[in-house]
Amino acid sequence: MEGFFNMDSKWMKALSKLFDLMLVNILTLLCSIPIITIGASFSAMHFMMYRLYKNDEGYIIRSYFGFFKKNFRQSTLMWLVYLLILLILGIDQYVLNQGVLELNSVIQIVVIIIAVIWLISFVWVFVMQSRYLNPIRITMKNSMLVGLTHPIRTVLMIIVFLLPIPVMLLISWGLPICILFGLTVPAYIQCRMYAKVFAQIEGTDKDRENNGENSDSGWLSNDDDFVQ
Repeated sequence: MEGFFNMDSKWMKALSKLFDLMLVNILTLLCSIPIITIGASFSAMHFMMYRLYKNDEGYIIRSYFGFFKKNFRQSTLMWLVYLLILLILGIDQYVLNQGVLELNSVIQIVVIIIAVIWLISFVWVFVMQSRYLNPIRITMKNSMLVGLTHPIRTVLMIIVFLLPIPVMLLISWGLPICILFGLTVPAYIQCRMYAKVFAQIEGTDKDRENNGENSDSGWLSNDDDFVQ
């Protein structure tokens, strides 16, 4: 029993990480209630998930809100762009369902293609924002670029991102689980997928620096000047 309660034991470390996941999940849900703040909430969540993955979480609440505040404007503007596109797609789908337009099948295909592109970009954009400090246009472009150049990883990230939906619908106690872990557990699993992408990106920039080349390739760290 003494080994179990030892703070350095594997069990206590696992319980500590589980508590951190729950805490960040609750913070993200609370900060997403105004809807308009979802972008900043997701960016801060992914920032904390990467720190948890690297075992460098520090003070959870202070770190979360520090990053939330630092990236609020840019993350919010990006989220509003994605929200607007989502609303337009929703309206288009509603009109298509009424069957009042000609070439319904052609328009439906276009809507599906745009929706897939939206999802590919969305699953990456706040991940990129949580790690790299760039203008909005560059962050959105990079999210699409990374999503398309890592198709298998992107599909897996989308599946993991959507996983809480069937959990809530098919499991009787799925809602309480999702309230506690529905955002952060998928995000933590995603983190294990995109960490290798970060390593590739940052390794490329380090190679450029070592060769005396300009390393400004549009991947500027969003963590270097962050103070917990």
